[in-house]
Amino acid sequence: MNDLVEVGDNSPTTNNFEMVDVQGAKAFMDNYQEVCKSLLDKSDYQNIKVNGKSRPFKKKSAWRKIATAFNISDDIVEKEIIRDDNYQIISANFVVRATAPNGRYGHGTGSCSIFDKINNKDTEQPSNFELRKRFSNAENDVIGTAHTRAKSRAISDLVGMGEVSAEEMMEMGVIDKPKKVSVKPKTAAKPKPKGDRQKLVKELKRKAKEVKPSKDEEAVEVEVIAHDSPSKSLKDMMDENKTIKRVIEELREENRIVNRATIEDRLLNQLQSGAITEKEYKKAKEVME
Repeated sequence: MNDLVEVGDNSPTTNNFEMVDVQGAKAFMDNYQEVCKSLLDKSDYQNIKVNGKSRPFKKKSAWRKIATAFNISDDIVEKEIIRDDNYQIISANFVVRATAPNGRYGHGTGSCSIFDKINNKDTEQPSNFELRKRFSNAENDVIGTAHTRAKSRAISDLVGMGEVSAEEMMEMGVIDKPKKVSVKPKTAAKPKPKGDRQKLVKELKRKAKEVKPSKDEEAVEVEVIAHDSPSKSLKDMMDENKTIKRVIEELREENRIVNRATIEDRLLNQLQSGAITEKEYKKAKEVME
């Protein structure tokens, strides 16, 4: 406060303010900024939206690093723990004093309660029991959070010129969430057949185009699918060759017509894609001939 001293009738008023050490204050500010740049990294900040704009705020870890750098000690000045009739935690309130080596100190208050867990999805106030369940450990979390808020605010008041912590802003702001980027999985390229295999595939493709299922075969297969019982010829092939069995099962799962033409076409595709070997393909073809 200004102490006005009346010296005389016509004397000007004076006060007892000391002159500010401008260079010293500037040097401290520069040192504080340098400490933050040197000690803190991205993990020590939390981006929070304020008035629609995202800004970084220092988290608990940042204030602890700053306190260590400036050799700041802290003490709990006041502590209040409120419980219900069953001695279950309701809320906690702390007052913490942070003290610099030169004796200068700052106070910070912090509170936390189970009601912090009420959110926009609640259409009516949940019971205390339900709110406590929303903490991983309500007893520790409520008390620890209140103490953390008070301690961070005390350190901030002392060296950060009252800078607001991330924990404090989280109570009133919206935490930025990274935008989800949808990444479409790359489709694996089908391996190109080499040498003799490439010639074989070309020849088989040519033959496959020439072979078309007759109307009789299509009609029979539709009936087979409807009754879910394969014809004897298909059953024989399935029993004799595992590759053919797998192909027929795949075609049926896709609700496709199952006959020699469609089986050969699927075998050819699997040979080309590398799903089956040339040896497996030839064995399957021998069974079908």
